[in-house]
Amino acid sequence: MGHMLLPFRLGLGGPIGSGHQFFPWIHIGDLAGILTHALEANHVHGVLNGVAPSSATNAEFAQTLGAALGRRAFIPLPSAVVQAVFGRQRAIMLL
Repeated sequence: MGHMLLPFRLGLGGPIGSGHQFFPWIHIGDLAGILTHALEANHVHGVLNGVAPSSATNAEFAQTLGAALGRRAFIPLPSAVVQAVFGRQRAIMLL
């Protein structure tokens, strides 16, 4: 998130690639609560999945972040640039 703020504050933010990919997120307080519960409750076993109650696409997230910062979020980050900067393997996560 920290790396995303500067472009958005400068008015250069927008969706990554097509923006159609789902963007899972969770509030840090909620994640901390899940971890605390898992550590304190003896009956919790196995894998825990922590995500927000509703899903959003990357384009929806970009619009919301832009609005929260009082900036427009319309300049997409092309897939080719994402692959050049992060490499093909890492770009898969973002695209």
